Amino acid sequence: SAMKNTKVRGNWGELQLQRVIELAGMTEHIMYEQQEHIAGDGDAARPDMIVRLPDSKKIIIDAKAPMSAYLNAINATNDIEREQLLTKHAADVMAHVNALAKRNYASRVDGSLDFIVMFVPGDTFLTAAFDANPEFLEQAIAKNVFPASPGTLIALLRAIAYGWRQEQLAENAAQVVALGKELYERVGVFTGHLQKVGTNLTKATESYNSAVASLETRVMPSARRFETLAVASDQALPGVSPIDVTTRQVSLPELEAGSGNQS
Repeated sequence: SAMKNTKVRGNWGELQLQRVIELAGMTEHIMYEQQEHIAGDGDAARPDMIVRLPDSKKIIIDAKAPMSAYLNAINATNDIEREQLLTKHAADVMAHVNALAKRNYASRVDGSLDFIVMFVPGDTFLTAAFDANPEFLEQAIAKNVFPASPGTLIALLRAIAYGWRQEQLAENAAQVVALGKELYERVGVFTGHLQKVGTNLTKATESYNSAVASLETRVMPSARRFETLAVASDQALPGVSPIDVTTRQVSLPELEAGSGNQS
């Protein structure tokens, strides 16, 4: 069958990993990167996924766990052959654990945690390895390789996605606080300018009223004498009324308290 082909099996593992990512609600290029090249001294690597944590840490996920022996065991024609293949399956998976441990991603990827998640695309693959080697889990963890089935990995990634959402909410809240502070300060500056405009309007009104008073008491009496001398025009001099409306002052406690900080 197609699953006997190594490339097909690898692609199937990556496809299952992609489905897990989608179910977990992860966002690419923010929460994770796929197939990112990692340089090395003659030992370059390309992990299937690098998960980013909100605190700039990273988790490496591998999806190339061997499945050949297990698939062959399913198709075995007798119990002896099946047991031998399942034992080989456990040995193959453990060999893959050792290979992952030797890659030492923690020292090659900035911010990487000191363990690797080995994704296995089905619970049955892990169960078979545990049955053939009861100490498999302890041995893998001792090498900082954590086997994970789809269900386990979904739970892990969902927790990480939740952390990212909380981080985003915290950032949004901080931006709202900063924006509110900025707006509050700008309102203070604006009201200060508005108060100055009101003060200047009051002064202009007072100057205008003083000019009207001077016109009425000093200029107009002299001008009206021309009428008695018959040198005035037929049109009477127009009257000028003072302005009785006063400007309303801005009265805010915040303005009074922060008047020294306005610019």
